Amino acid sequence: MMLLALAALAVARAEVEVLTEATFAPTTAAALRGGRRCFVKFYAPWCGHCKKLEPVWADLAAQAGADVLVAKVDATQHPRLAKTYGVKGYPTLVFLAGHQMQNYRGGRKLDELVAYVNEGYKSGENAQAAPTPPGPPTALEELLGKSTLGKDFRNIVKFEKGAAGVLFGLGVAVGLLVAALVSCCCCPRPSKVKGA
Repeated sequence: MMLLALAALAVARAEVEVLTEATFAPTTAAALRGGRRCFVKFYAPWCGHCKKLEPVWADLAAQAGADVLVAKVDATQHPRLAKTYGVKGYPTLVFLAGHQMQNYRGGRKLDELVAYVNEGYKSGENAQAAPTPPGPPTALEELLGKSTLGKDFRNIVKFEKGAAGVLFGLGVAVGLLVAALVSCCCCPRPSKVKGA
């Protein structure tokens, strides 16, 4: 009997859909086209509130039924997606129904979440037009996103606007200096004509 209960719990936890920047748009669009609703948790792996919500979120996926896609997005790995959906803290719970989006601000207990996905969302509280999710990152964005240099540059641009301007100016100055050195060293100088 205990084994059966553990197997049922494992199945319930497996029903939470893990979304990325590449899978978010097609997965949610297909669900919405099929008349389903989507409840998405944007989380950070280190967040204590997110960790506490994890088992409740898995139970919600098991109880929500076929009409609701319960999903999660690691916002630290997919910052463009998090920005598009206005994530400013963790966890952020976003409910999508039709072309509408609502930020869930209610309780985090299972019965409160189930009541919301079944009927509560219909109040339309804080409903707004759902944004268009960003497409998959380009190869350059993936490269910069995975490199330490790319993360450092992104943080500088995000948090230190003045520093970003200084870095840009330094880049231009270094580029001009290199161009001047190359033209001086590599370009032949015209020879002087004697007696002309």
